[in-house]
Amino acid sequence: MESFVLRYIGPLIEEDRKKNSDLLKTLKIYLDRNGSKQSVADELHIVRQSLYYRLEKIKELLGEDYMCTKNKLALQLAIQAYELLSMEVG
Repeated sequence: MESFVLRYIGPLIEEDRKKNSDLLKTLKIYLDRNGSKQSVADELHIVRQSLYYRLEKIKELLGEDYMCTKNKLALQLAIQAYELLSMEVG
């Protein structure tokens, strides 16, 4: 399960650790809200421009096609697995 998590969201986890950013949280909410940028910005309490910056950074780290149907499902599963693994560790 760890290798699956690292394959799909490892770059975001690493970036969040290095720069204390919220890219993984942003992606999780973005996926949960089916890409509704205004809804995501509201939930994160940020302006849409900040959200666009984060989404661009996510695209840089995960690849241009991270939001294609196949990858969206894998990302959602990876986030869930990461949360489960984090609960087991902590």
